[in-house]
Amino acid sequence: MDDFWLQVDECKKLKAQGLTQKQIASQLGVSRSEISHWSRFATLNPMVKALLKVHRFKSSYIRHIVTLKEPQMQMQLIRLAAQNHWSVRKLEIEVKHLKEKKDGLFSVIDKSYQDIGKAVNQKTGLMVVVKERPGHKEEGLVAIVFKSKVELASILEKLAYH
Repeated sequence: MDDFWLQVDECKKLKAQGLTQKQIASQLGVSRSEISHWSRFATLNPMVKALLKVHRFKSSYIRHIVTLKEPQMQMQLIRLAAQNHWSVRKLEIEVKHLKEKKDGLFSVIDKSYQDIGKAVNQKTGLMVVVKERPGHKEEGLVAIVFKSKVELASILEKLAYH
């Protein structure tokens, strides 16, 4: 796995030297499309990269993670995928679901809401999304994601709901 990230770093260095993706692919002995993926991986937040390295995710997983824009959401999804031993397909479905939700009625428009979600996540270990309703400054949504009745029971216990 370390070799993978070394290749991503090498790709970034060669790109900075002005080489094209085709030239980099030829030099590293991989396809041009792989270089395209590695270039995107190189732009990930350092904390996201570190978490991916810890959980030893393969590039097939990272290709889906990188499509999410918010590092906090990426990190939470990485944790969930690792804890629940998700397949690449399951991760792809979850990423698609999150992206569809984001484009719906509610959207993140204020970074402070992301900070609130992050703080709740750090305190509880739960995947929490806080969003403001566009055009309604006083209205919003707090969502807690769960994958089973057991996980829901655990969430309710953490919230001291009886």
